[in-house]
Amino acid sequence: MLDLLSSDALGIGFDNALFQISLNGLVIDSHPFTDLASAEAFFSNNLIGIPLLAGPNSVQIAFSETMSSTGGFSFDYAVASTVEVPGPIAGAGLPGLILAAGGLLGWWRRRNYIHDFWFRLGQCHRGVLSRTLNTNCGRKSSP
Repeated sequence: MLDLLSSDALGIGFDNALFQISLNGLVIDSHPFTDLASAEAFFSNNLIGIPLLAGPNSVQIAFSETMSSTGGFSFDYAVASTVEVPGPIAGAGLPGLILAAGGLLGWWRRRNYIHDFWFRLGQCHRGVLSRTLNTNCGRKSSP
């Protein structure tokens, strides 16, 4: 992107002028001017898109003017590069979320199973489980 911001003129500016933009040696934009008013209008807040190619690019801005008397013309510009960012892939977040939820559920079940196993084993060894649940945990119950 080429942003033509403003211009300054001295005297009548020029007799005629030519503004060109070249991309990799080929002229892609050309504007001739024969009067100061049209040049000032063109170089005032004008945004020009430059179609860059893949890989390295050579962009050249040229301004030539013919003057028969004392004068001059200049302009201010800014250059910005716009890089297109690809959008998100549709649905990429949902499968990952489902996978993470499934892993969390599996972890929770294993944690509870292991905790429950050790809790019951401890209760069984103390004899509490056999009395409360009416099981013998491998021991023969006495009548």
